[in-house]
Amino acid sequence: MPRLFKLSRLLPPVHAIPLLACVCALVLVIRDPSFASEPFDAAEQARIDCLDVACAGDIAPAAPGPGEAVFKLGGHWFAGPVAHFGHGAADVRLVAAGGVPVSMQLRTGWQPPAGSGSGWSRIAQAVSTGGIASLHAPRADLEIIRLKSGPQEAADTSTYYVSGQSRDAKGLPVVASCNHELPQNAGGSLFEWQPGIWVAVRMNQQHCARWPEIHGELTRLLDRLRPVEI
Repeated sequence: MPRLFKLSRLLPPVHAIPLLACVCALVLVIRDPSFASEPFDAAEQARIDCLDVACAGDIAPAAPGPGEAVFKLGGHWFAGPVAHFGHGAADVRLVAAGGVPVSMQLRTGWQPPAGSGSGWSRIAQAVSTGGIASLHAPRADLEIIRLKSGPQEAADTSTYYVSGQSRDAKGLPVVASCNHELPQNAGGSLFEWQPGIWVAVRMNQQHCARWPEIHGELTRLLDRLRPVEI
């Protein structure tokens, strides 16, 4: 089992960190080519738009076995259990242990801008600037973190759950961001499962304390995918 990344080892005691009035919002922005400095390439954008969905002219291969669905991801075809992947890469469904409903969207062809993405970059920045408002580890494989921010920044109402069992494609801890001030479905995560393949997760925030187990089930499901030749 991977050893928990002990963020608490890098930090002074929480009582030694001066608290500020506001906390910050994490905003995930998907890059829009219309804002790029280079000329817009319609053909390239069409290619990117069809990386994860079947488009005109595509010929989908037959499912290799009973109970499997075939879908497109990163310009290639994959097969997985129809109960989970029957709606394609944009709507992967799972009921995790304990009856926790989880939805995922698999994405390729884009890169979250610096400062967003997995959530770990936000935490790492807060470590360097003394921006950790609170941290506690209720068990050996989980750390729960709240952030603070400068007075000119909007309030961040998220609580961050860092799984000590999980790493993304770059070897960084996988983080769930959960807003406990909203009534439901305010928990989620964005992580790079394999190079170039991003997974957006949505779940009810009341289950975020089980993030290490939920992430483990998600990755085991993703590991069941297999490529299919046309």
